[in-house]
Amino acid sequence: MERLVLPVLTPPAAEVLASLAARPDLEVIAVAIDVGSGANLDGLRGLALGAGALRCHVVDNVEALAASVCWPALRAGALAVPGEPVLTALTMPVVAETLAEICRHEQATSAAVWADDPADRRRLRALLRTLAPALGLVSVAGGSSGAATANVWARVAPAEASPNASRAAVEGAAEVRIGFERGVPMTLSGVTMTPAELIESLATITRAHGAGTWQVRGTGRDGGPWTIEAPAALALQTAFEAITADRFDLPTREMATTVAEGYAAVVRDGAWFSPVRAGLDAFVDRVLDPVSGEVRLRVVDGRIEVDA
Repeated sequence: MERLVLPVLTPPAAEVLASLAARPDLEVIAVAIDVGSGANLDGLRGLALGAGALRCHVVDNVEALAASVCWPALRAGALAVPGEPVLTALTMPVVAETLAEICRHEQATSAAVWADDPADRRRLRALLRTLAPALGLVSVAGGSSGAATANVWARVAPAEASPNASRAAVEGAAEVRIGFERGVPMTLSGVTMTPAELIESLATITRAHGAGTWQVRGTGRDGGPWTIEAPAALALQTAFEAITADRFDLPTREMATTVAEGYAAVVRDGAWFSPVRAGLDAFVDRVLDPVSGEVRLRVVDGRIEVDA
């Protein structure tokens, strides 16, 4: 009897699981993974078991995603690189790590390469090949290139399938302070928070004032256009650009641009666990070592402004 592990991030995975579980030669183990997309873990577990999973592991990866993937991408400048948005593609490294770990724990012979978006499936396949080269990878058909993707700090969807820009729910302006240590966000208005707490708190404030939704056009090769809802990510990117402005000489700035583009490519290509990213991180750590301090932001009428 073959044993396979399937990641369950959203309800559509249940249909995929049911088709696999119907095979008499296959045991299907599910792993419900919380990446902050809003999906209910207990609900995902129930769907997985109802669809025929032998059992379902439940893993909360929100803090791991924020700390080990979102923060490095922010510090590298990858969020601002034109082209296919990397904000939700950042989910796949933690999914791959969790999937590989559960496969080892379950002594599974294979893993199902499944995500709602085919582009994420390509990334997941590449990541698993690096993490667990001996693991069998089973391709699963379905999904749509127009699928919306979401995680702790963003929702990305085709522009035609997305809502209009959000409107302010409260009047007036909000003023927040983001504290950085070596380029890492650490505090919000003087309060030390975990990465996920900081993202969620900042998103609540920014969204309430109508900011954090925008559109990005594709290059033709990578699709688009997309509507992005990422209030915390936009505020953090604005603050990060402000605290790093005028910190570096011209050669360092030029290299930082190259590194940002390389980092975005690493995310998009599913090369997160490659030596390339380790080299890019080393550069980022070196140049951001002296970058600490606080940035004041003002959020009003759908705008995020640096408050000098």
